[in-house]
Amino acid sequence: MLDLHYRCKSNCDKRVTNDKRMVLETKCKGISCKTVTSYYWTLYIRQKEEWVVVRNLERMASTDLSGPSIVLTGHDPGLKQASLYKMRAQAFLRDGSSESEYYEFLTNEPPHRVDGLLQGCSINPYSGEAVITEFNIKCGGYMDANQPLTYDFSYLAASGEVQFQSGPSENATVRLPLGNPADNYSVIVKVFVKDSYGAATRAATFNIKV
Repeated sequence: MLDLHYRCKSNCDKRVTNDKRMVLETKCKGISCKTVTSYYWTLYIRQKEEWVVVRNLERMASTDLSGPSIVLTGHDPGLKQASLYKMRAQAFLRDGSSESEYYEFLTNEPPHRVDGLLQGCSINPYSGEAVITEFNIKCGGYMDANQPLTYDFSYLAASGEVQFQSGPSENATVRLPLGNPADNYSVIVKVFVKDSYGAATRAATFNIKV
């Protein structure tokens, strides 16, 4: 007797974020568990009322498909957005029989621009003095079913990326450090919009002279 079931360890929300690491593992109960010799993982996607096998699962996973767990890296090639998937774990026993269990999940879709609304982000001014000039960023026109939205504002400095604001506000004000002299004193400013599950869209990238 064998009872096979799943445990999701990472990226387990109601809607899975397609570009994040996802970890699934099997749990076996029963006296026959000791006779399990190997596993095999198969991924299906729902297309036109049918379940279709995803052929490149071995490229999507960082683990072997014959083990008791699977890790989807979230890197390309990865899961498609706004799609219904079903993962199958098949356990093979010493006597030649097998037992299967399925895990169904829906991938999320990141925030998107809405047609007809004031869209995108703007920054003013496009150049200024380091640590003195206030740069004003305004964004708008992004929607998502999974509220609330979070706006992440950051810039690239010599020491690395610095996030200077994160929250529900669509607008931000920042004073920037001195830009890179080797690159015309430029500072890269970025804006990302995330939904409540963490799925993100790059809303803007600005090249500012400071």
